[in-house]
Amino acid sequence: MRKKRREIGWSEGQHGATGGSDIEVALYSAALLDTRLDELLRSFFVDDKKELDILLKGTLWDFAPKIRVAYLLGLISQEEAADLNVVREIRNDFAHGMDRPISFEDFKERIEGLETMRQFMAHPWGQHMDSQPLRERFVSTIFILDRYLRFRCLLKRLPSHPPFRYVVDGEWPWP
Repeated sequence: MRKKRREIGWSEGQHGATGGSDIEVALYSAALLDTRLDELLRSFFVDDKKELDILLKGTLWDFAPKIRVAYLLGLISQEEAADLNVVREIRNDFAHGMDRPISFEDFKERIEGLETMRQFMAHPWGQHMDSQPLRERFVSTIFILDRYLRFRCLLKRLPSHPPFRYVVDGEWPWP
């Protein structure tokens, strides 16, 4: 029987994702986004707690299937799904690499390839991130993805594009 998963709240996730060792940051960051995906899926599906619990505590218990289902339902973009999978892979590598010293520097290529951060850094308000350490870029990506997912939970189904794309282009899709 699987252990009951404890959900991570924003303040706890924020503290865990910014303080502590690199492994703590990676594990808390992934747990925070896993919880947000769970909330997003629950907000989209019909309100049937029993059936949702069976699905989300069974088939969709793990992070990877949640990412896949959220993408296939159009709740997240392909780029966001790819970034979430990178976060999941980094979490797994940290969790399984505890027998040797490991840091965010070991994931330089993957972190620099996070599309959410690349899009953010392409705009004037994000250009300062280019000089930030990899850990800070990773954490910032987590917070951006967390806000996107949280916002979509509140408004149900939104376009899968990051809001700043619309603002920059002068188009605001919400009334």
